[in-house]
Amino acid sequence: MVTGRSKHGGAHSDYHLEKKAKEFEQALTCYDSVFEQDPEQVSVLNNKAAVYMEMKEWKQAEDTIKGAIEAAQALRPTPFETIAKMYVRWGKVYAHKKNPEMNLATAIEYYEKAQMEYNTKEVDRLMKTTKLDKKKADKLAYVNPELGLEAKERGNEAFRAQDW
Repeated sequence: MVTGRSKHGGAHSDYHLEKKAKEFEQALTCYDSVFEQDPEQVSVLNNKAAVYMEMKEWKQAEDTIKGAIEAAQALRPTPFETIAKMYVRWGKVYAHKKNPEMNLATAIEYYEKAQMEYNTKEVDRLMKTTKLDKKKADKLAYVNPELGLEAKERGNEAFRAQDW
């Protein structure tokens, strides 16, 4: 762990070194201590959710982000950018391909909420990309080879019978 100190006793800066070393439990402990020392640092909860995402603990990440947004909204005036970043992270939980509960429609919904909080080109691109991915996924889900073969067979039979 780093011995240097930030305004929160060094815990926030320690996370970055621990993340690189994949010491997620220590990073979570650091974030908890920062939030205990200064409950107005709600962005720490967003970073904590990022750790849960790397650990592939999707439900924990979602619960942490939900709590962070509620805390940020209770502390108004919280910068809109901070709340928007939290909504983007929440959307990324649902858009992540390794998440078994992947739901692109829900991800798009959270990206739109982020845009309502604070409009950025980055989130706009992310939303457009996710919409394209959803469109491709919907198109693939629509394709059913078994029904296609049945329709082809009916068409062939109609052709042979010259039933135009």
